[in-house]
Amino acid sequence: MAPHISSRVPRIISNPRFWLVVVMFAIGVVFHYPQQILATDSPSLLSFLGLTRHAMERIFFLLPITYAGFTFGINGGLTSLVVVLLIMLPRAIFISPSLPDVLFETGGVIIIGGLVNLWLEVYKRERERRQQLLLRLEATQEELQRDVIVQKQMQERLRFYLQQVTRAQEEERRRIARELHDDTAQDLVILLRQTDKLISTADHLSPQDATFLEELQQQTRKILDGVHRFSQDLRPSVLDDLGLLPALEWLTSDLTNHFGIAVDMAVLGPVRRSPPETELVLFRIAQEALRNVWKHSEASRAWVTVEFGDDKTVLTVKDDGKGFELPERVEDLAVAGRLGLVGIQERAQLIGGRLTLQSGLGKGTTVTVEVPV
Repeated sequence: MAPHISSRVPRIISNPRFWLVVVMFAIGVVFHYPQQILATDSPSLLSFLGLTRHAMERIFFLLPITYAGFTFGINGGLTSLVVVLLIMLPRAIFISPSLPDVLFETGGVIIIGGLVNLWLEVYKRERERRQQLLLRLEATQEELQRDVIVQKQMQERLRFYLQQVTRAQEEERRRIARELHDDTAQDLVILLRQTDKLISTADHLSPQDATFLEELQQQTRKILDGVHRFSQDLRPSVLDDLGLLPALEWLTSDLTNHFGIAVDMAVLGPVRRSPPETELVLFRIAQEALRNVWKHSEASRAWVTVEFGDDKTVLTVKDDGKGFELPERVEDLAVAGRLGLVGIQERAQLIGGRLTLQSGLGKGTTVTVEVPV
């Protein structure tokens, strides 16, 4: 303790504010003892203000008390109170004619000075507490900002990986569709021609063999139609050749022809082409939404709308099916087993889009995807 105090004393003495307090005390002593120091008969240097018994001089001591408490803290304020008491007591006891009044005024100055120092200490601690709290908040904000940056980086990496996976899937779809069209479909066409040739020369065949060849021909045509349709589902050539809208028209007509669901398509706003990746994602979203219509919704009618706005493109797929209860969050779709809608959400996020779902039991389902231009 002693070394700590001895190390603080030179620092306090070298502080100009300490000497300002000393000067204030010196002025107060002069005001308080004018007859003894200045050898004047005037009872008070400030008696012209109507203040007697050195009341003004005693009140003046509140100035160094307050300044010392504000500058050096509670210890400086208490020390100044002791100094003021030592200065004022000799006059109160030995010089002043009215000891009770002087003691009352002296006690008032000491009490007020103590309360002022106590308030300053409370204020100082409260200010320090607020500063610490502010520093903690700033540190928390910086940490949150770092977390946000890290999360954004992770999302960007995840989006990049998903884009790479999606590109790889689409390339594989294109390769399989090309092989189905160029190899499998061509082999089936050759088989059909050979079957036609056999049927055309069926005079030497028995009726049973001719019937079998006709059934084989029908099955081959059915398989060929399935291969063509499967190839188009994997990667419709119309999407690469003509763009999104013709591909959607083919998709809606295919749903009507094969599943008997009436689908109306509408285009709003000035038509424009989007980047190939965006058109591909929007086509896959419409394809998955319409697949959900004929697989799960039990709908008899559906609507596909593409709206071209100034700053966004909006794709809407709506049906009049049985609908379902929406989870509280879109992220809970996977838990509810709506994996197709989860795929739609992931695809929309790949191109910076936003998915909106509206559904209810007996109210049908509406899937809306907004993509910024």
